[in-house]
Amino acid sequence: MPDRPRAVRLHAADVLEVDEGEGGMSRVAWLPPGVPDLEVGAEVARAGIQCLPLSEYAVQPRERGGLILGFTGIDEAEIESGIQRVAACVRSVQARSLERV
Repeated sequence: MPDRPRAVRLHAADVLEVDEGEGGMSRVAWLPPGVPDLEVGAEVARAGIQCLPLSEYAVQPRERGGLILGFTGIDEAEIESGIQRVAACVRSVQARSLERV
């Protein structure tokens, strides 16, 4: 199996944390504390990437938001490009969040 988290380490280590996995079709990409996953999810969707904000599945608020990112049927080049776009969205939302503080 290809090294899926490699793209995160190369292009998004400052804003995404992805656990290594043995298998599956998706991973949770954890966001920095204080960055709202619903807002990031909306921005990622506007960038043309489908993801699911983790908070949509939580019964109670979580300390940290995350995105469920699928990778089945996507080649390495598309994953790298997608992670770069997701990271840009996270950075944008993170900057706006810091401005509100």
